[in-house]
Amino acid sequence: MSANCANYHRGNRQTPQSRVTELADRMKRIDDMKRYKTGKYILIFIAIFVISSCVTASYTKEAYNTLATSAEAYDVTMSTLGEMYAQGRISDAQKDKAILYGEDFWLAYHAAVDALETYSITRDKPSVSTHMAALSKALGGFLAYFKTIIGD
Repeated sequence: MSANCANYHRGNRQTPQSRVTELADRMKRIDDMKRYKTGKYILIFIAIFVISSCVTASYTKEAYNTLATSAEAYDVTMSTLGEMYAQGRISDAQKDKAILYGEDFWLAYHAAVDALETYSITRDKPSVSTHMAALSKALGGFLAYFKTIIGD
């Protein structure tokens, strides 16, 4: 044993065996801390993944709900216009203009559906938002025209 090593052991009053045991305990604690940190990072990663999945699922669900509600409003309005035309309550010109508004809505609706389908692959929210805004505008125009027809 070297002089420095002997002085170290004399000053610390440790035997080589106790020193080895102490080092083994430290190594075990370091391994436990590494395992804890690794486990902690895995849990953080899983939490972020779940939260981002929920946000994405929520965004997608909201978009699909908007599409479904818009389509329902279109169907009810167009059915009502068809009944009014059959009863002679609206003219051919009003019917033709309503059909043009309906076609504008339908084009915007299908563009929004395509954008949402693309979003499920690319996660391109601005595209979906732009198409949803166009859909909203087209539906608003269609319903505003319907309101002028019914006189409210």
